[in-house]
Amino acid sequence: SFGTYTVPFTRVLYIDSSDFREVDSADYYRLAPNKSVGLQGVSRAITCTKVVRNADGSIAELVCRYEADSAHAKPKTFIQWVADCPKLGSPVRLDEVRVYNPLFKHDNPKDSSEVPGGWLSDVAPDSLVVVKGAVAEVGLWDWIKSYAATEAGRKELDKHNVENIRFQFKRIGYFALDKDTVLTAADIENAQFGSAKLIMNRILSKTGGYIASVRKMATSRQLAKIAFFSGSMVATGNVIAQSLTLWSERAFPVADIDSTVVDHKVPASSYDPLQTLRFFAYGVAFSPVSYRWHAFLNARFPLGNIVAGSSKQIAAPPSKMPLSHSTRAVLKRLVVDQTLFAPIATFSFVGGMGVMEGLGPVELAERFRIQYLAVLMAGYALWPAAQLINFSIVPLAYRVPFSSVVGLMWHTYLSWTSARIKAKGPPSEIEQADALGPVVPATN
Repeated sequence: SFGTYTVPFTRVLYIDSSDFREVDSADYYRLAPNKSVGLQGVSRAITCTKVVRNADGSIAELVCRYEADSAHAKPKTFIQWVADCPKLGSPVRLDEVRVYNPLFKHDNPKDSSEVPGGWLSDVAPDSLVVVKGAVAEVGLWDWIKSYAATEAGRKELDKHNVENIRFQFKRIGYFALDKDTVLTAADIENAQFGSAKLIMNRILSKTGGYIASVRKMATSRQLAKIAFFSGSMVATGNVIAQSLTLWSERAFPVADIDSTVVDHKVPASSYDPLQTLRFFAYGVAFSPVSYRWHAFLNARFPLGNIVAGSSKQIAAPPSKMPLSHSTRAVLKRLVVDQTLFAPIATFSFVGGMGVMEGLGPVELAERFRIQYLAVLMAGYALWPAAQLINFSIVPLAYRVPFSSVVGLMWHTYLSWTSARIKAKGPPSEIEQADALGPVVPATN
């Protein structure tokens, strides 16, 4: 659960420069001259009454009025702030903040059609932005102290392994202490923060991270390649499934027994290329959905000890965590994936294949009655273990291909098992699951 910490509220506050604009507009809801705005965690608003400038014309400070009257109109938005209170150690001054952005301007800097000058010419000038003199809330020290109070945290600090100390700066992104940080467990225990040198690295952007990158990749060649690969793997699985089925029919011919004809052989099946094409189309169409799902899980359950929630909340101290944050994040991804996305993916597979086959409403309902649970349960026999590996060590860009490769092996196994069962007796759950062809992974 989330904890709390106390921050001072004084007459002098620091705000982000992007939260003030001298020229107001109807669609701007933050601070401007003669305009009110709320402060996060504070019950009253402030109104800017004066702009004080430096000799060069830049803004030095803003003079604001605290609206103590409860009748004052409720502000439309609330901004972040940090109080100036040296007595209580506020603000925490960061010696250096390193903001990492994409290294290249294009997705594929080696593509001569997009980057005719070569990949070195495509290096983004703002791939690393170093900010000096940034400030943060005193709650940052509360979290560091809670981390250092644990046995594991103290050992890490004694080894100068500070990269595991991570934070969320609410609107900017997720940060981790850099190895160049000067910080010891003894300094923290003795509250000698003045000797510390804090250097932060941004490890994930809130505005330009997974959501932005996924939207960008939706029109990129990389996502098209992933879709083609996924479709190819699903189609290959269908080819193998049909081939094994044909082989099993020849190796284990089945008698068609009724009241008048005995020992009459069932006509041999033939390879159906349209079925393979349907599987390929499904794999191509569903891979962007799977990719976005993996990106959502990454953003919703990030790995590492991250301070989540608002700027006035911190994660529970590591001493109260029965498992590491990374392990818990992976398990959460797995549970959410298998309980939410797997049933939806199975529904889309059974329904999509039925629609492409031209089934009517009654036939489609019967297909769901026979196939849905069998396909879902067969998938649960393998996919939780496969996705545990996928979520733990496979990079985001390769998770859909990884699922497709595992799916190929799973399709082959299902087909071989089904071929053996057909020679022995009535259809089992596995055979029913295979009647449509190979089972597509829940998150392929």
